[in-house]
Parts: sequence; C-alpha cells; structure tokens
Amino acid sequence: MSALHTTSTTDASSNGWREIAPELTQIAEWSHSGAAVLADGRIVVSTPGSAHVSVITPDGSVTTLPCGAGIYHGMATDPGASSSAVWLADIGVEADGGGLFLFDVDAKELTDVGPDDRTTAHVVGWRPTALAVERGITDPAGSVLWVADGYGHSLVHRLEDGRITLTIDGSASGQAFDCPHGIALEDRGDETLVVVADRSNERLVWFDLTGAYVRELRSPLITSPSSITVYDNRLIVTELFGGLIAVASDDTVTDLLNRSPRERVGAWPNEGDSDNLLRPAVIPGQINSPHGIATTKDGVVLTEWIIGGRTILLGHDIVGTP
Repeated sequence: MSALHTTSTTDASSNGWREIAPELTQIAEWSHSGAAVLADGRIVVSTPGSAHVSVITPDGSVTTLPCGAGIYHGMATDPGASSSAVWLADIGVEADGGGLFLFDVDAKELTDVGPDDRTTAHVVGWRPTALAVERGITDPAGSVLWVADGYGHSLVHRLEDGRITLTIDGSASGQAFDCPHGIALEDRGDETLVVVADRSNERLVWFDLTGAYVRELRSPLITSPSSITVYDNRLIVTELFGGLIAVASDDTVTDLLNRSPRERVGAWPNEGDSDNLLRPAVIPGQINSPHGIATTKDGVVLTEWIIGGRTILLGHDIVGTP
C-alpha cells in the first residue's frame, strides 16, 4: 500500500526538544541502544560500550547498573504493568551470541528468557533486534513475546513461555523480510496487530496475532525504518538515516523533524575513519541517526546510534498532544 506523506516539520528551536543524560555522551564508545520507559517515568537505555544499562530518573539523574554481558539493542516493558522490569533483546557480541533477557532494575536481577531449545536452526545464530510484549511476566496465562531477529535470520518469532510457537519470514506479503529491525503491537483498529519495521525493504508490515499477513505501507518518507512506538493514535518510527516519522491511522506519513543533511559516507554515522571513530558534531533540534524509541507520559524518548549515544526527549510541541 502506498502512503500519503507530508514533510512539514517542527522548527529546530522548538522547546519540545530536550537532551538528557549528557554524562553518557562522554563515553567514547559505540551506543547501539534501545529505549524503555517504566511506569514511574524512569527511562532505561543501554550504556555506551558496555554490558550495562543506565536508568534515568525524571529529574535527570543517572544510575548505571551491571547487566550481564549483552548489547541491549531492543527494550520493552509489560503493557500496563507497574513493575521495574525491562525486557531486553541482545544482539550479542559474537554472531551466535544473541539472546533475550528480563532485567529488574530495582532488584538488579537478570533472567534469561530465551527459547528453551537453543539448538533449532532459527535460534542458532540469531541476533534479536527488538521485542514487543503481548502478555507480561506476571500474566496468569504466561508471557508472550514477539521477537524481531533483524541481524540474524531476518525472521519474526512468537515466544510463549520460552517456546517458539510461530515464525514469520514475511513472504506472505509478497516479499521476505530483509532486516526486520523493529517491532510493536498496536491496537489502533478493531484488533491488535503486530507491526514490523522491515528496514532494508523500506516498509512497515502488519500481521494479526495468528501471524496472518494484513498489509504493508510504503512511502517516500519510509527509507530506513528502525524502531516503533505507539503514541496516541499514531505510530512514531525512527528512520536510521536521519529522520523521525509519524504514521496516522489513515496511513498519512509525516516527518516530525527536519531530516539530517549528512551524507552516509566514510565513518557515518560518526566522524573520523574506521581506525579512529569520533563522535559527530550534533546540533540541538537536529537528529543524526535515531535508533531506539519509547513513549513517555509527555511524548517520546529516542536514542541515537553514534559514539557516546544521545538520549532525547521530544515533547508535545513536536509529537503532538494525545
């Protein structure tokens, strides 16, 4: 399906933009982080260059916690839950090192919640990039996760209490997935649907909870869809190549911020060269390479894929008022 699209944007000087946790940007290591928001408003991101997570309070203070040995590329929380637990998609340091975890930031407890059978072809060599929670850890019926394996086998799985009960390769849409990087559950219509950011195919794809293909959306503004959050009656999607879009219920696609003017050459998204990567110069109000995203009570929070990372709060002036 082709989309309506607009390019009206919020001016860079808008007071809806706020950068937080500046101390994390001083870490001269890659940040490849997801984002999650706890019920009490605390924001969780992956700490640049380490197997730690950083918890940012509403007043801006940062606590960094050891958290296993992963690269926590995707994050999610239980729908409607008041717990301090975050689901983590670990892309792994090695090609076969990916996994799924649940981390309680208050109890400081890390639990492996990956598939019970690690020997199947779909799991050997997988590198999960994102996850969405259909049923949470405290649900009496058991947990249900939807997992996007964007960096491994380009598949989407449904896990029920550690068992893979469904696998989707995207081919029912007429095209197999190519880096299904992000995933979310959205209930903007009559039923809950799974929406996948199929990055290299430059599209969003919807499935129902049985895995049946529903539709796809393409637009000139959808070029590198990476992570998805549901905000009010819209999807907000990070575009890795320097954009942030909103998808309305009628499939109108809108740029929320001016797109990055940088060319993707050399050490992009950083500066320098392969032997000496440097944090790029960043400008308030201008995104560089947005990556993870989550909804807050006042808007959204997003992360950037650069040396030192960048955590940005976007308020109602930019993303609109629910």
